[in-house]
Amino acid sequence: MPKYLISMYGPTAPDPTRDEGKDVEAHDAYGQQITTEGILRFACAVVDPDATVTLGNTHDHAADAEPKSSLVGVYVIEIDSMDEALAVAQRNPINEQGGYLEVREIEA
Repeated sequence: MPKYLISMYGPTAPDPTRDEGKDVEAHDAYGQQITTEGILRFACAVVDPDATVTLGNTHDHAADAEPKSSLVGVYVIEIDSMDEALAVAQRNPINEQGGYLEVREIEA
């Protein structure tokens, strides 16, 4: 069965109008939901999204731009198709928290 990486990106500047505790609770509930569905294989949050070390050739147009978002966490799910993976990602609370997701099929 295919596996998909769901990468979560959040804004680099915190939103003072958001309740961080409620945001974390929403992600905990989402993780529990996809665990109960039997599709979650791995999940983790990034400890410090600003503490990034870049290696290798970073000489491209995006490397010098001021980032507006940072990788904040990932999920690996196992599900039948990209369409189903996208439906699972659509439920992710980062969508309502000012962030966005990338979904990619992976080999694992």
